[in-house]
Amino acid sequence: MDDHSTAHLLGDVHLDVPTGRVPFSPDKRHVLLAFLALHQGGVPRDRLATLFWPDTSTNSALQNLRRLLYRTRELDWARDLRVTSTRIAWPVATDVQHFETAAARHDPAALDWYGGDLFESFGAALPPEIEATIVPTRERLRDLWRACLLGRCRALADEGRPDEALALLRPLLHDSYDDEAFACFVQFARRAGRSREGLDVFETYTRRLATDLDLQPSSQLAPTARTRDASAREATESDVASRATNFVGRKREVAALVALLRGEARFVTVVGPGGVGKTRLATRAVQDLNRDSDVVFVPLERVRSGAEALTAVALALHAPLDQVTAATLTRFVAHRSVVLVLDNAEDLRDPEVLSQLLAAPGVRLLVTSRSPMRLKAETVFRLQGLDHSVDGEPWSATCDAATLFVERARHADPTFRLTSLDESALRELCALVDGLPLALELAATWVPTLSPSEIVDVVRVNPGELRADLRDLPGRHANLGVVLAHTWSSLSEAERNALRALGAVNASFSADDARTIAHLDLAALKALHDRGLLRRQDGVLTLHPLVRHVAAAHANDSEFAAEALRERHARHFAALLARHPRRLDDGVARAKFLDEIHTSLDHVRAAWTWMTSRGVTDLVDECMDAWWWYFEMRGAHSAALEVFGDASRTLPESPVLGRVLVRLGIVHLRLAEPPHERNRNAPLLRQARALLQRGLRLLPTDAPSTITADRWLAMLHLGVVLELQGTPRRARTLFETGRREARRAGNAQFERACTTRLALGHQARGEFDRAEALHLERLRQDERSGDVFGLAIGTGYLGGLMLLAGRPAEAHAYFVRAVASWTLLGNRAALPWLLRHEGDALYLAGRFPDAADAFERSRDASMDAGREDLAWQAQVRALHARVRAPSPGTRTRLAPLDDLVAGLRDDTPPWHRFELQALRALVDAPAEVAFVRQIRRDPSFTSWPIVAETVFTRAVAAYVTLIAASPTDSVEETAGVTP
Repeated sequence: MDDHSTAHLLGDVHLDVPTGRVPFSPDKRHVLLAFLALHQGGVPRDRLATLFWPDTSTNSALQNLRRLLYRTRELDWARDLRVTSTRIAWPVATDVQHFETAAARHDPAALDWYGGDLFESFGAALPPEIEATIVPTRERLRDLWRACLLGRCRALADEGRPDEALALLRPLLHDSYDDEAFACFVQFARRAGRSREGLDVFETYTRRLATDLDLQPSSQLAPTARTRDASAREATESDVASRATNFVGRKREVAALVALLRGEARFVTVVGPGGVGKTRLATRAVQDLNRDSDVVFVPLERVRSGAEALTAVALALHAPLDQVTAATLTRFVAHRSVVLVLDNAEDLRDPEVLSQLLAAPGVRLLVTSRSPMRLKAETVFRLQGLDHSVDGEPWSATCDAATLFVERARHADPTFRLTSLDESALRELCALVDGLPLALELAATWVPTLSPSEIVDVVRVNPGELRADLRDLPGRHANLGVVLAHTWSSLSEAERNALRALGAVNASFSADDARTIAHLDLAALKALHDRGLLRRQDGVLTLHPLVRHVAAAHANDSEFAAEALRERHARHFAALLARHPRRLDDGVARAKFLDEIHTSLDHVRAAWTWMTSRGVTDLVDECMDAWWWYFEMRGAHSAALEVFGDASRTLPESPVLGRVLVRLGIVHLRLAEPPHERNRNAPLLRQARALLQRGLRLLPTDAPSTITADRWLAMLHLGVVLELQGTPRRARTLFETGRREARRAGNAQFERACTTRLALGHQARGEFDRAEALHLERLRQDERSGDVFGLAIGTGYLGGLMLLAGRPAEAHAYFVRAVASWTLLGNRAALPWLLRHEGDALYLAGRFPDAADAFERSRDASMDAGREDLAWQAQVRALHARVRAPSPGTRTRLAPLDDLVAGLRDDTPPWHRFELQALRALVDAPAEVAFVRQIRRDPSFTSWPIVAETVFTRAVAAYVTLIAASPTDSVEETAGVTP
C-alpha cells in the first residue's frame, strides 16, 4: 500500500489514495478490508471465517473466505494483502491511529480525525458477528472523542469564545443522556447571552429523561426549569415504530437529501406514494444535520389549516402559545439555526403559511407529503421504492428491497433463511411492489404462515390483502389496501380518469400516445407524476405496479369508456405491425422494425390480447406475420408459447386459427430441438406434430398467398419433427418434394429452407461434401437477396459443418458472420451458442488466448440471456483455454478454477463436477494423483455419456480411458499422462 494512503474507518468508511477517494460499500470485500485495517496485527483465518459465515461448517466457511480473498485481490488498491496459512493482514495507515495519537497529545486536531462512529456508514449491512466484535472498540473511541470534545469546548469558553463552544458541543446533545454535556451547554449559553436557548435545550432534555428513563437530571444540572401551559406533542406512532427497526438502504437518497439541506435549498419536500418511507428518510437525513442545527419534528397528520399548522410548530418549538402567527414564530427562532421536519403535510390546504417561516434566516423546512406544496421556494425531492438491483444488475438477493424483506421476516420468524428456491419468488415480489418498503414489511409479517412464493401469489391477485396486526403500526399503514384506497380517494376526477385510461391497457404510454390514443389530460398526468404515482422512464410514462392494480380495478367503472379505449389502442398498434417490411433484402429495415416492436412490446401484447380475446380475426390476420417474425428472429420462443397459446384457446375455428396453430407448433418444435435433450423433449415433439397437423387441416388449399405460405411453413416443420422423432427418410422425401414445389411456384424462401434441412440431413449422415454444397447454395441465394435472417441461419450451420469436418479456420469465419447477423437482428438467445462454437473453432486452431476471449464473451452473453447453465459451461471452456495458452504463469491463473471447484453445490450436475475436477487435474500433478485415485474408487465415472462436442470434452474422455486402463499400482505415473 502506498505510504500516502489512509483508510478512514470513523464515520464514512473509505480509502484515501494519491489518485483520489475510494468509497467503501457494505460489500463483503470492503467489510473485510476495513476489519483488517482496524486490526493491524492481522486476524487468524479461522476467526475471520467464523465471523463472516457463522452459520456454516468450518470447512465451508474457510472455502468461502478463500473465494472472498480472491475477489478482494482483484481490487487494484488491495493487492498487498498479507496472507499466510494462519493469518491475514492489511498494512495500511488509518484515521483511528491518527485520532488516538492526537488525543494522547491533547491535540485539537484529534477532533478533525473523528469523522463519526466506527464503521458508521456500513450501518445495518454489517454482519452481526462483526458488529458485536467492534462494539467495545467503537464505545472506547466514542468516549475518547467525547473527552476531547468537552476539553476543547471548555478551552474555547475560557478563551471568551462561547459561541464556538456551543456550536462544537451540539453533536454530544443529540439523542444522548449526557448530563455533563447539557450542563456545559447551559453554562456556555449563559456566557454567550443566549440563556433562553440554553434553558430550552435543558427542558427538552428533562422531558426526554422522564419519558424514556423515568429519571430526573443529576445535580450537575442546577438551573430551574421554566414551566409552560402546553407540553410538546409526543412523537407520532410511525416515528415510535420506526425507531424499533433498522433503517435499510437509501444511502444515495440520504446523501442527496442532506446535500440539499446543507446547500442553498431551505424548503425541501420529500414526495412519494404512501408507504414509500418518506418519514423514515427524513428522520434519517436530519440525524446527519444535528451537528449544524437543532432539529424539531412537527407531526402534521390530520392538520388541515395553516393556523393549525402554526400551532403545531409552536408546540414543537416550545414557543409562547398566546398569539401564534408566522411573524411571532419567526421572531422566536430569529437567532437559531433550526430544521423543522413537517411530517405528513399532504392534507394542509394553505401551506403558504409555512414558507413565511423562512423569513428567519436560520430556519430550514423539510416536509414530507404525498404531493408537492407547489410553492416557489420549494425544492421537490421525489422518492421511489427501494432498489431491487445492485450495480446496474437486474436482481440480487443483497439489494436493498430484498435486505429489508429478509430483516423484517426474521422479526416475525427468527429461523427464517432465504433459500435459493425463495430467491426467485422474492425477486418477483420486489418487482410487483416496485420496492415499496411498506408492502415489503407487511409481506414479511406473513412469513410464519406463507412461503415467499405463496406471498407472491397473494400480491399478484390482490395486493390489498397485505396487512399486519402490529400494535405500534399506525392504522393508515397497517393495511396496504387502506393505503391504496386513500390514494384513490385523494385524486381529482381528472386524475382518476387518467389512471382509468392507463389501467385499461396494461402498458406504458409515451406522452404522444397518451394524447392521441388515450385522450389523456396532460395536466392530470403531471399531477399524477408530482404525486409519485406515475414516472417518466426511457421516454414513456409508467405507473407504479401497485397503482396499476388500483387503476385496472377502476378501469371498468360504468362512467368510463374503457372498451372503446382498448379497441382504439388495439387498432393503432395493429396498424403498426401491418407496416412491417415485406422484402427479405432489406435486412437493416427489418432489424429497425424489430427494435420498434420491442420498444412498444407491452402495447403490442395488450393489443394482441384484446383482438384475440374478442375474436377480431381481421386484425389478428393483419398482425400475424410481423408478430411471429419478431419472436422468431429474436429467439423469444418461451414468450411466443404464451402469446400464441393464449390465442389458440380464444379464437374461433377458422383459417386464422390455423395460422396461429402452425406457429404454435413451430414454437413447440423450437423448444424441443436440442438433440441432447431429445428424450426429455419427446412430449414437446408430439405436441408440435399435432398442432402442425391441426393447423394444416384448417388452412384451405385454394386460399390467398398468405395461407399457401403457411401450408408450406407447416409442412417444412413437420419434416423437422419427423427427423427428430427418428424417421429421417420420410423427412428427406418431404424436403425434396417441398423444394421442387417451391422452386416451381417461385417461393424462394421455402425453397431455401428445404435446402437447409436437406443439407443438415447429409451432415448428420457424415456426408460433409454434399452438405457443404447445399449450405453454400443457400448462402449464395441469401447473399444475393440480402436476407439477414437467412444469412444468420446459413452461416451458423456452415460454421458447425466446418467444425465437424476439421476445418476450424473456416468455421471461425462463418461463426463471426453469424454472430454479426444475429446481433443485427437482436437475437440474444442465439449468441451464447454461436460465441461458444466460435471459441471451439479457435481452440481447435490452437489459438488458445483468442478462444478464451470468445468463451468469456459467450459467458457474458449467457448471463445477459438469463442462461446461467450456459454461462457455467462457457466459463469452464475459458479456463481450459487459459491453461492451455503457451504463456508463463499458468498456475497463477488457476485461482478462478479453484473457486469453481470449491463452489460446487449439491445440485451441480455430475458431468459438470467431473469436467471441473478433470480440468484441475490436467494442470496440477498433486491434484491429478488424487483425481486418479478418486476415479478408481468410483468406476461410474468411466460410464458417463460425455458428449464430445468440443476438443475439451474429447480430452476428458481420453483422459478417463487412460486412467481406467492404467495399472492400479502406478497412480503417480498415470498422473503424468495428459491428453
